[in-house]
Amino acid sequence: MGIYRKYISEENDMQTIFFRYAVVLDTLGIRLPNDIKCENHVSDNVKNKILKVPYSEQNDRLLILYAMGIVSEDILENLILFNNADWLNDVISFENRVRENEEKEVETEVNRLSDVFICCANSRKFNEMSGIDFDSMESLLESEHLKVVDGFIHTSKELMTFLQYANADFGFYDKDEDAIHIEASEFTQQIASSSDYDILSERTPFPLDYSMVKCCLSIFGKIYDTDFLEYVKEHNIPFNNNFEDEYEKYINEVKCRFDIKAYSKKRSICGNNLNVFDYTTQTIIDNKINEELTPDKDHSTIIRINASENLSDDELLKSAIEKYTSNRQPLENMIVDILHYGKTYKYICRNGILGRFTDDELEKFYFKLFDFDKIFAVITECSQAGQLRRKGDTIYMSSEYIEKIPIEWQCYADQIIMEQYGRRKRNMIAAALNDLKNAVSQKAERKQPVIGTPQSNNNGGN
Repeated sequence: MGIYRKYISEENDMQTIFFRYAVVLDTLGIRLPNDIKCENHVSDNVKNKILKVPYSEQNDRLLILYAMGIVSEDILENLILFNNADWLNDVISFENRVRENEEKEVETEVNRLSDVFICCANSRKFNEMSGIDFDSMESLLESEHLKVVDGFIHTSKELMTFLQYANADFGFYDKDEDAIHIEASEFTQQIASSSDYDILSERTPFPLDYSMVKCCLSIFGKIYDTDFLEYVKEHNIPFNNNFEDEYEKYINEVKCRFDIKAYSKKRSICGNNLNVFDYTTQTIIDNKINEELTPDKDHSTIIRINASENLSDDELLKSAIEKYTSNRQPLENMIVDILHYGKTYKYICRNGILGRFTDDELEKFYFKLFDFDKIFAVITECSQAGQLRRKGDTIYMSSEYIEKIPIEWQCYADQIIMEQYGRRKRNMIAAALNDLKNAVSQKAERKQPVIGTPQSNNNGGN
């Protein structure tokens, strides 16, 4: 029909909603009141380009903010013409913040809010970066370690170094290509260590993951902050809203926590040799004897250090030992294992003093001196054959059975027999005491009168 052709020119197209608005407003005869004037008007060059861009609500809102003098034409042009990302929520938050300031009758912080907004929009534009919302960005930029340069966040020298512990990626913006280039970590390290570091320089690399920046800032400068970042990498802890809680958990449950497990000597089979066998508790599993270390409950505990300064692991360990021994005194020859952040430190109490195991002592402690199962099998065989001999308090095997045990093990066999005999003797004494106790109890029950039963008159009556 050709009717639409009358409304199409080189500058205008009915496909753009802006031109449609103009037609609708002209039809209704609507104009701005005389006392309302737009602060800014788009230059013809930029206007002609914008009119050819398909309409979107975010562009519409940005144009209004430009007309009010809130954003510059550079921001308007760059975002509408060169940033097709979804920054609608950011521009809505931007407009709301402007209104809030007006309702509070305070002067609008135009430059600061514009910086927040443009950083949000740019973070959504490039695939190399992670998007961040307006409120989070506004909170982030309150830090003295951050500055906005050309719509991107630059960090202080100290924060850049700290972010490198977190393996953060850094890059720079190439205006000619309108692209982000990721910098090599070696180059970023050189920049951070240079004496002429300039946070405002266009060539200074900036972090690409603002969520990581936010998380790292939440712990930056706190005690053990770099240690925590190593822990984060080791355990793949995400950089999210729980990051600060994870830091507190790390301090309380990892860095400043010491698990104390104490083991008393259960027997003296190994003689003068300090060996793990004498500290084990024997259990029978599937008809096999199993030795396991069972901590003594009264001497085992958890120690937490309230560190107000950055202490080395050795200093923390020393504090934990002092706190432990001030509350509990280990027994003589008691083995104390101190578990801290995946490491076990082994100590022994000698003459009332808790001292560290040497490497040589540690090797000998876990060395298998003999095969208990083999020795005990021979002892059992000898006992079943009635060939165990007793001389006073000593029990020994006949020669034909003792010869079945290697010479270097025979001293341990004697100790095992004595330990078994001592245990049996203790059990017999305990059983005898128990029988005696029961007999006394039964005798007392027989003497106890039955309540409510008339008693006999031993005087024979009247």
